[in-house]
Amino acid sequence: ANNGLVEVMREMLRHPERHDWLATRLEVVSLVRTDPSFRARWKDQQSILDDAVRDRLRSKAEQGRVRDDITVSTLMVYLQTFMDGFISRLVQGDTHDLEAVLNIVEHSIRTAS
Repeated sequence: ANNGLVEVMREMLRHPERHDWLATRLEVVSLVRTDPSFRARWKDQQSILDDAVRDRLRSKAEQGRVRDDITVSTLMVYLQTFMDGFISRLVQGDTHDLEAVLNIVEHSIRTAS
């Protein structure tokens, strides 16, 4: 919450050994799709992350540090969608150019100033 979702991904890239849950995340996606009971429990847990991301984006928007032509909700979905693909690549060990891609993602949500 303090550093933002892109910084969380940078940390994951720098120290994947600290994030042994990454492969589990892929299993979670499958369970969310196929198990209604699990999906309900996951949504409750996921709401904690969603709230933190939304609050940070709102705060940055109020400071004029993120784009104002896109809603906070859309920015949140964008970052979370990217994170899903990021995790998939990281789990596969395919980290080539991911730092540069994170720079692009971060730049894409910031204001021009």
